[in-house]
Amino acid sequence: MAGKPLDKIEAKEFYDSFGSKQDKQGWYEDNAVNLLLNAGRFSSAGSVLEFGCGTGRIAEKLLAQYLPETTTYLGLDISPTMIELSRERLERFAPRAQVMLLDEDTLPSLEGRRYGRFLSTYVFDLLSDDEIQRTLGWAYELLDEDGLLCLTGITKGRNWFSRLVMGGWKLAFLIRPKLVGGCRPVVIRDHLANEPWHIIESKVVAQWGVASEVLVAKKKRPFENYGQAKP
Repeated sequence: MAGKPLDKIEAKEFYDSFGSKQDKQGWYEDNAVNLLLNAGRFSSAGSVLEFGCGTGRIAEKLLAQYLPETTTYLGLDISPTMIELSRERLERFAPRAQVMLLDEDTLPSLEGRRYGRFLSTYVFDLLSDDEIQRTLGWAYELLDEDGLLCLTGITKGRNWFSRLVMGGWKLAFLIRPKLVGGCRPVVIRDHLANEPWHIIESKVVAQWGVASEVLVAKKKRPFENYGQAKP
């Protein structure tokens, strides 16, 4: 169905075939990612969970430039191809850096674990609204008391040029989602409204007209039963 987010099987198949070509997306991602890595206070993180690690490009930068040598990293992805690319890329950081295939067996293995940062870049724009809410709930469960939620993804444009570019992107998604990798402009901040998050950083940056939202938040208050459904 046109305009509908890819389901897990479709997303897995697409990114298995996309593989290392994902690294070429830095032309519109890098400014937002750099802003997120600086705003996310990673130098004080004891552990990091990355939801959607892709090829490991961002994790490599994070481990080499931002994280203390004692910080542990776990990357998750639904694509076996991306997992293999990440493992090869992050091999020099083992054993403190690990990657795991995200499937039904992975989720129970994370029960009871807590992380200092929940990082996800250009993944929430792949998810349906319901999946975004479930994933935010899962992040809430996995973060420790002082942990930070660190997210970026494509969003609505702010000036005339980025609005034009993102309008074209949205149209392509509506016509055929796979043309844009299943991604669509999303305002993540709206999904945190009236939920137990305190936003400490929220910006929109554009690179070559492609608008990206950068968001950092922390837990605001206990919230019973929030996020019990898993992604």
